[in-house]
Order: sequence, then C-alpha cells, then structure tokens
Amino acid sequence: MEGCVSVVFPIPFNRIFHYSLPLELESERLVGRRIVAPFGPKERIGYVIDDLARSRVKGAKMIKEVIDKEPLISANLLQLAKWISKYYVCSLGQALDVILPHNFRPVKPREKVKRTETKVFPALIPSPQQRRILKPIQNNIKEKKFAIFLVHGVTDSGKTEVYLQAIAQAQEVGMQSIFLVPEISLTPQFLSIFKQRFGASRIGLWHSRLSRGERYSTWQSAYQGKIDIMIGARSAIFAPFPDLGLIIVDEEHDTSYKQEKRPLYHTRELAGKRAELERATLILGSATPSLEAFYRALTGVEPYRLLTLPERVYERSLPSVAVVDMRQELKRRNTQGVLSERLSEAIAERLKKDEQIILFLNRRGYSTFILCRECGFVLKCPNCNVSMVYHFDEKKVKCHYCNHRRQAPRFCPRCGSKKIRYFGTGTEKVEQVVMKMFPRAKVMRMDIDTMHYRYAAEKIFNAFRQRKVDILVGTQLVAKGWDFPDVTLVGIISADTALNLPDFRSAERTFSLITQVAGRSGRGPKGGEVIVQTYNPDHYSIKLALKHDYRSFYEKEMEFRKELNYPPVTNLVLILIRGKDEKKVITASEKIGSLLKREMNRATILGPAPAVLDKIAEKYRWQIIIKTTDMKDIGEFFQRHYLGFEEKGIEISVDVDPVNML
Repeated sequence: MEGCVSVVFPIPFNRIFHYSLPLELESERLVGRRIVAPFGPKERIGYVIDDLARSRVKGAKMIKEVIDKEPLISANLLQLAKWISKYYVCSLGQALDVILPHNFRPVKPREKVKRTETKVFPALIPSPQQRRILKPIQNNIKEKKFAIFLVHGVTDSGKTEVYLQAIAQAQEVGMQSIFLVPEISLTPQFLSIFKQRFGASRIGLWHSRLSRGERYSTWQSAYQGKIDIMIGARSAIFAPFPDLGLIIVDEEHDTSYKQEKRPLYHTRELAGKRAELERATLILGSATPSLEAFYRALTGVEPYRLLTLPERVYERSLPSVAVVDMRQELKRRNTQGVLSERLSEAIAERLKKDEQIILFLNRRGYSTFILCRECGFVLKCPNCNVSMVYHFDEKKVKCHYCNHRRQAPRFCPRCGSKKIRYFGTGTEKVEQVVMKMFPRAKVMRMDIDTMHYRYAAEKIFNAFRQRKVDILVGTQLVAKGWDFPDVTLVGIISADTALNLPDFRSAERTFSLITQVAGRSGRGPKGGEVIVQTYNPDHYSIKLALKHDYRSFYEKEMEFRKELNYPPVTNLVLILIRGKDEKKVITASEKIGSLLKREMNRATILGPAPAVLDKIAEKYRWQIIIKTTDMKDIGEFFQRHYLGFEEKGIEISVDVDPVNML
C-alpha cells in the first residue's frame, strides 16, 4: 500500500485523519508541513503530524497539494502544540493553527525597502544590584538549562538593562531570544532601545498589525536564523528560532497576555512550557508580579527563582503620592467633577515649568451611561445586557461588547421626557475637560478608539517623546512600561474603576494599575508626583499602592485567596455556555454541571448560574466555575466528554486559568 501521512485540521474535534501520498512525495518527510486535502465536500488546509509507512485505513483519500517546501513546525513546536491541546482543551489542529500565522504564504513585496542600520551604542555598566541578579541568569543561559527567573523590581529599577545584558549573553553563545511586551503600543519604544544596543539587522518585530508580506518575511528570517531577537506581543512566543536560548516576558502580570480566542492560552504559562522544551531561560519581569508567579517563586516551586531590584536606578526616589478623597470634593461642590482642585492646580504648575503630564482613566468614551431623570430608564444595548456609552466625537452611543451603535437620544425612549442626562466619565470626557481648562496645552488621547489604525501607537509615542504633547490622557495603554524623563506628574482620575468589578482579582488589578501608572512619573532628574482620586481611600489595595508596598499587598491578598480557595492556591476553570435560545442554554448548563459534580468529586463545582454579563451579542450566557488542584483530571474529563456537550445553537468555551470572570 502507498505511503500515508497523519493529518490534523483546525476544527474543534480532536481527530487524526490518514491520507495517501502521490508517488513523487513518498520519499519526502512531510511532518511539520501543511497540505491541502479533501475534507468532506470541500478541500481544507491541514498539518502533517506523522509519516506512516502503511495506512490501516482502506481507501484513504490522496492529498492534493503540499504548501510548504520545508517543515515550518519544528519538533519542539509540535510538542508545544500537543501540550496546548491537552491543557487548554482544544484540538491539536487548533493549537497548530495558532502557532503558524494565518494565510501564511509568500507575498511578493510591492517595493524593496532599504533597511538602514542604526548606530549601535555600547552596553551600560550594570549597577551592583543589577550585577547581582544578572549572574545566575547569565550562567543559566551559558549552561543551556531550563529555569524561570521572576525579576521583581520597582518601577524604573533597571529591569530593561537586565534584559539587554541577558540577550547579549544569549547572542554570545549563539542563541536567539524572544522579548514579549503586553501591548503593541510598547513595541516602538523597545524597538528603538534594542536597535541602539544590537543594531537593526538582527531584530525582528512581530504583532497582529503586520501585513502578510511582513509576517512571512519575519517568520522566514527567524526560521533561517537570520535574526537573533524577536520583539512582539503574545504571538511572538511562537517565533521559530532554531536555537532558542532566552525568553523574556516583560510586565508578566498583564492580562493582555491571555488569548481571547480558542485556544484560550496564557502566554506566561506557554513561555514556561516552551522554555522547558527548548532548555531555555525564561525571565518574567514586573514591578507588580501576578500572585501566581510570585507565589511560585516565593514558595520555591521548581523551576522558579525570585530575584529582586528593590531600588530605582541612579538613586532616584520613587514619586511622592497624594490622595484626593472625591467624597470631600463633592461636598465642596466641584461642579465639573473630573479634576479635583489639587490635580487641576498641579497640572497648571507643571505646564508652567514646561513638564509633561499623564492622566489615566481605565474607561473609554465620554459618558458611561445615559439615564432619564423622569422615569429612571437607562439606555442599554439591544443585543447585550449592558449600558451604552456616549462618544462625544461621533455624537453616538456605542456598545463596547458588540459594537452596536446609534444616534444619541434627545428624548427618553420610554417616557419621552427631555430629562435625559449623561453620567459617568470616560477618557473622551477627560480630554474635553482638560482642553477647556488648559486651552494652550497640547493634549492627546490614547485608548482603543484612537488606536484603530496601523501606526497609531508609533505616532503617539513619537509625538510624546518629541515633546509635541504636554498632556497625554489614556486608558491602561499608558500604564505599561513607557519611559519619559520629562513626565513629572501622573493623575489617576478614578482609582475605583477596577475595584468595583465583581471579580476576585479586582483588588490585585487596582493595586497593579495604580503602581504601574504611578511608575511613569519621576523617571528623570526632575522627580515626580502622583495624585490619586478615589472614593475608597481606605481600601488596602489603594493604601498599599500609594506606599509602593507590593509585599504587604501580597500577604494581605493571599489571606483572602487562601480563605476562599482561589488562585494561586488552586486552579480555576471557567466554562461558558452561550446561545440565542435561553432555555437551551440553561438545559445544556445543567447537563454539564450534573456530569461534572458526578465525575469530579475532588473538585469544587460552582454553578451553573447566569454569567455576570448574562447577555452579549444576542446570546444568553451561563457559567460553571471549577476549583481544582489536579489539572490532569480536567484534561481527562474534557477529552472524554467535550464532544458530547456540543449541540446545535449552543457554544461552549472552556477557559483554563481565566483572567476575566465577567
């Protein structure tokens, strides 16, 4: 019988298919390559995962085309895909599909871009505390051992220099490095820094906004070893380097490292597995580590090691932090209600000194809900059970979940009253208030609404760096990793946004955001100040963030996590059941819940119950939460039963280690 191959497809069913080969391909090794093969009435692209001398399947169909001239999925990446499939409950085909870029084929470039080499500057001499933590990292890279180092350093403690020195060590021994950032908006800053240290020719950039041609050429450059460093967002973890020696996950605590589409992987966990398979060194860096990473490092969970940078470089002081109790501000009848008197005066003072200011609010739009004062009606999205948000620039209301939009109403849709009012504050409103109060200041806004085109992040970054902007208003996009020495004031408009969410991580997110945003101030010789506006000045997450006291926050928060058996002392799995027919959703939820409670008696099963956001995009949502210390049980359960849950009109997602409980 002719030669055959085992093939998987990016479908939700974890099945392997056998296909026969034409004579001219029988001597070729096809594992790791993509093929086109008949699949039902159509043809599909699949991944070859094994070569078979003979097939036990009679009448196996023949493949139509081999897409790739050489294997694109290495043996280690194939092993990584198998791990993703088991741990994150998806098919092997879906796991491989997330590793290899979509529509990955050669694209003829429109024009030849001349690559200019950046002037390379010599490495800085590390400080004594940087040398202390670099020694075990560099030794580990040289010995090509698998280890995970959690670098916990206060903001502006010199973590970036540690990363650069570690990458230089990897280059010295002929190995490549992956450097991950949580947001595309951070890539221009780090690309500039890395080019100055290593030159442009050996660096690749990877993120979702690259063109097909750029993605293909960058992937090929990494695969062929033509570059040593890959900088990018979470999907850069799959860079196909032939001799990967170092992975760095900067701002490892950030929730953006969680993939939002199946497979719902977490980049931190994926980086750990890939480092293990490659016998590479993994560095996790953060001023506010995730409780999961800090717990593992502090309690000595192998292969984690904790390294600390407790002081800022050049003996700079951490910025002073002041709290404004907005309850008192209301009593003083501050009518505009966005900027307190203290923050307004501080902005005016910094503008006089020609210094820069960042204003942070983790909520986009102009007004966050619309209320009729006559009958109490709140305008909600017809597809989702959430309030519509008013956007001043468009003069429209918009749903931030399904993107439904309509003209802002002038009269109440329920009672016809004119007493319709806009409540709440978003970044757009902050921008408008600031421009009105400080008409001579150059103001720019950075949120999802201003970042929709390809080079938006680079444009905003360069404008702020070149001092073309005095005040930058933004969401969490401005809270991460930016380093501007002329920023001497950071204003946090509302520290309570994350704190009021019904999520067990709300205190952790609040502490992290305040600390990270505060860290953008005082990174130069002029020093810095942070002003925090809040209605909850006595909450421990806010009080400890003001002191930059991560360790005390960790100990306080762990009391709560241990008492209620939440991560990091246990693992969570969130099962979300969705559908347009509410009765079907409830029935499916009860069926899954009963089966879980019957078969997983060592786990705690919560629910089924309506999700916090119980309807999005016309689909009803119910959920089940599993608390367990044995993830092997989870994998085995879903391998046995997952297909049995699927039925027409019902969608089921299994989110292992969820970061969003809404």
